[in-house]
Amino acid sequence: MLQAQGGDREAFGQLVQKHRSLIVGLAARLLGNVHDAEDVAQDSLAKAMVNFCQLKDPSKFGAWLDAIAVNECRQRARRGLPVSLLVSDVPGATDGRFPVHRELGAILAATAARMMNLPAKQCAAASLFYFHGLSYAEIAELLDTTSAAVQSMLQRARGRLRSNQQDILHEGEAIMNGADPDLNHVVSTAELVIERLSLGDHRWGTNQVSAGVKNHSRTPLYLELDVRACVASGRTFNWQRQWWHEVGPGEEREVTEPYVIMRIFSPWYALFRGPGIAKVRVTFARLSEDEFRKRVYFMDSPATVVFQKWFEVVVPADSQDKGIPVKPLLPKAGDVTLDEVKLGARSPGEHEMLVTLRNHTSDERAVHIHVETPTRGQGADHVLAPQEAKAIRLPYFIHQEWQRYVPEGELGCISLDIIQYPLNVDELDLEGHRGAMCLQYQQNVPEATVASERFPLGEQNSE
Repeated sequence: MLQAQGGDREAFGQLVQKHRSLIVGLAARLLGNVHDAEDVAQDSLAKAMVNFCQLKDPSKFGAWLDAIAVNECRQRARRGLPVSLLVSDVPGATDGRFPVHRELGAILAATAARMMNLPAKQCAAASLFYFHGLSYAEIAELLDTTSAAVQSMLQRARGRLRSNQQDILHEGEAIMNGADPDLNHVVSTAELVIERLSLGDHRWGTNQVSAGVKNHSRTPLYLELDVRACVASGRTFNWQRQWWHEVGPGEEREVTEPYVIMRIFSPWYALFRGPGIAKVRVTFARLSEDEFRKRVYFMDSPATVVFQKWFEVVVPADSQDKGIPVKPLLPKAGDVTLDEVKLGARSPGEHEMLVTLRNHTSDERAVHIHVETPTRGQGADHVLAPQEAKAIRLPYFIHQEWQRYVPEGELGCISLDIIQYPLNVDELDLEGHRGAMCLQYQQNVPEATVASERFPLGEQNSE
């Protein structure tokens, strides 16, 4: 480093080789294509070479070079040159199956463009935080300020961006106008007719599914209505719910129940409420009277299904304040460990397990614990004090006929999943869906998982 600062071109060339790919990646996220990013990287490295002697602390070369690249991108935005996010950075947007992905990329690009027009320090802090993943402390060191000041800069940046989101929301609504979800279907059997099926407004959050049901038989019909919703344009928390309905002999009725299209969670977009594509599956299954009284969950059992259909719908942008992309700061792997699990009985009934977690850090750590059996799952949040070893009691339920709910070829078990919350979780726009967000991070970011244990059913406890 000192040789490079002293004018050794070979030493400087080695520095360039080490940092060039990082600068190209940062510029590509801000400008939208690798060609422009290469130009920015070239200009940034040229400026760095000319001004290298002015760098007081050579150990900060990487962060200093990041700042030069961010400023180069910002100047391009001021000159009216294109500023966008790579479509490949949008969750699920690279397969080309859905034209809406290109629109989604454009809408996120509009957010990036507004970020580039922020005041200089807010722009630098926001760009380094959102697009390069630097921590508050790292940004503070780079900008020669404090972590508290960086947090304040980011809060002001978010406020400015949120106040200029209305036109982006209108773009999202326009995407929906060309959609033809084809929701009205009539499905008939000898005894049962299902018609006028509708998914309501199919927006983010709670919606209404409704259908007309006619019983043409002389005996009651016992039905289970099963609705599953998932987002096709990114990994998201699948949502599934069942309801039971008794339809009397010759009866005609309207069945209406709520369902949820859960918003997208990902490592880069804590809670995305822009336009997207959702898939909703509606299933009607026949039950015996005994099964109906016991509220049996048939889920995906094909033997009982009388009607099942997937619908692909366009979900418009949320009319509420969207916020902007946020990259959560995750604790390091090993900050929290699972010390011990004492499992209760594996026989049918209500039981309890004892889980001991240990926080190895000098700060609080928050975790989400999820326990699931073949018929029931539940989760809860817990906070571990600094250096604390905490024993937590977790209830679980094993159904009398749990084997019926295990897919053929799979092993029935009790699942225990423990996931760490991001360090900046209170800043993320989650609307109370903290547990769902943690389940997403378990899939997307391995470091978020503290433990994932499986205990086969039908076995005795081992002491």
